[in-house]
Amino acid sequence: MEETKAGQQPNRAKIAAGLLLTGIILLLVLAIFQQNLYNKKSRYSAKDDFIMDTFVTQRVYGENGMQNAVHVADALGNLERQLSMYIDSSEIARLNQAAGEDFVAFSKDGYALMKRAYEDCRQSGGLFDITIAPLTKLWDITGENPHVPPKEQIEEKKKLINFDDILFDDETQSVMLRYNGQAVDLGGIAKGYACDAAREVYERNGVRSAMLSIGGNTLIIGTKPDGTDFEIGIQDPRGKDQEYIGSLVMPDLVLATSGDYERYFEQDGKRYCHILDPRTGYPAETDLISVSVVSESGILTDYMSTTLFIGGKDYTLARMHEENYHVIAVDSEKNVYISSELAERFTPNPQKSEYTFHWV
Repeated sequence: MEETKAGQQPNRAKIAAGLLLTGIILLLVLAIFQQNLYNKKSRYSAKDDFIMDTFVTQRVYGENGMQNAVHVADALGNLERQLSMYIDSSEIARLNQAAGEDFVAFSKDGYALMKRAYEDCRQSGGLFDITIAPLTKLWDITGENPHVPPKEQIEEKKKLINFDDILFDDETQSVMLRYNGQAVDLGGIAKGYACDAAREVYERNGVRSAMLSIGGNTLIIGTKPDGTDFEIGIQDPRGKDQEYIGSLVMPDLVLATSGDYERYFEQDGKRYCHILDPRTGYPAETDLISVSVVSESGILTDYMSTTLFIGGKDYTLARMHEENYHVIAVDSEKNVYISSELAERFTPNPQKSEYTFHWV
C-alpha cells in the first residue's frame, strides 16, 4: 500500500486531476473550434453584378463563398455571350443574321436549349413564342426609345412571328429561320436557364447554402447554415420596392415572376409592359398583373410565368395544380390565387389588407 504524508495527494489523484483539467481544456478548445467552424459556414459572401441586362445578386455561404460566387458570375457571363441577340458573335445573333439564308451551327448546350424552347412554344399553343424578336425590337420597351409603333408596322412584324419557322438539323446540330427578317429572342427563358446553370456550378463546387437573384428569378440552394429555410418575399405588384404581399419558403427551388410592373413605359396615360403577346403584336393585356411560378426547373418557371401571364386568369386557374410547378397569381382586382400545394409554404402579409387570398 502506498503511504503519503498528511496534505499530500497520492500520484493517481494527481493524475486524475490532471486528466480532468486536460479534458476541460479539450472541451473548451473543441467548443471554440466548433463555434469558429459554424461562423465560417454561417458567414456569406455577397456579390452583385449586371449580367444578361439585369442585376444579379448572390449570397453564398461557406469558406469559399466569394470564389464560388465568381465562378457563377463567370458562367452567367458566358451564357450571355452565347445567347444574347444583342451580341453579334452569339449563337442567337448569328442565327438571326442568317435568317432565310442558311443553317447556323450551335454548341451542344445551345442546340439543346433551342430544341427545348421550341417545344415550350409548341406546348403553349403560341402564347409563348421565341420568334417574337422583330416585335421586341420594334417596341424597344427595354431599350432607350420605348414607344407605341404605328399599327401597320406592328401588323407587318406579326407576319414574321411563327415558331414553326424554326428549322432544325439534328445531324449537324444546326438551326435556321425560314424567312429573311425573322429573329429569335430567348429573353423569356434565358434567366431561368441561367438559374439552372448556376445550380450546376454551385453543386459542382460543393455549395450547400446559397441564394441567387437574376432579375425576377430567384434560385435557392439548400437551407441556411442553421438549418432554417430561406424565405422569399413575393413583390406587391402595385406597391413600392421591397413591399410584399406575402412570403414563400423555398428549399432547393426556383421562383420566377412575370408582371406588368417590372419593365414598362407609359404613353398617353396608358401603361405598356415589356411582355409582348404574339397573337396581337402588342404588350400583353390580361386580367392578371403578376404571376409567380415555383419549380425545381428554372427554365420551366421562367417559361410558365410568361405563358400564364399572357394567358390570363382563367387560363392560369385551370393550370394551378400541375405536378412539376405551383403558382401564385394576382389579378387586377387584387385577388391572390395560390396553389393549395403551397399552403404550408406561403404566408400572406397581414398588412396588405387590400388583397384577398384564395387557396385553390
